Amino acid sequence: IKSYERTGLDKDKNTRVTIEKILKEISDLGIQFDKNLGEENTKLEFTKEELSGMEDGFLQSLDKNEENGKYTVTLKYPHIVPIAEQCWVPETRKSVKTAFDSRCMDINTDIIERMIVLRNDLAEIIGFPTTADYVLDVRMAKDHKTALNFLEDLNKKLDPIAEKEIENFLDLKKRDHEEH
Repeated sequence: IKSYERTGLDKDKNTRVTIEKILKEISDLGIQFDKNLGEENTKLEFTKEELSGMEDGFLQSLDKNEENGKYTVTLKYPHIVPIAEQCWVPETRKSVKTAFDSRCMDINTDIIERMIVLRNDLAEIIGFPTTADYVLDVRMAKDHKTALNFLEDLNKKLDPIAEKEIENFLDLKKRDHEEH
């Protein structure tokens, strides 16, 4: 019964039609979002020195610009994962991560913003105060306040541990960087 109510089957016909339109638009927007990411074709160029630490086989697999001698890197996983894991140059890793994290931002930001509005509209039509309450209603937390309290309590317990871990990682990074 709850799953039927969550899709608006207990509402009048006009409300159900509105809910169906919202769900279809959310679906279409999600497909467009994924399509944009799939068709994304940003290319970055790096010198061999900027790709220090990368295996020769990886470098040979990259296109090379004959005019400037730089290697072309895409934002596809076969390129970004090895660079994130093996490249010794922090600036290279950072520029690849920044480009990866902001890919399609110009077109997908509008899609995300529209989806947020639609999901909020859907939650309100179904009878929930927020999208979070709608999503959490069928999960253990049941509402956003419970989830928020849980996360705040978890943060209090984990923050000191996280600070120590970050300190350890920074020390490791510093040592690794000094070696290379």
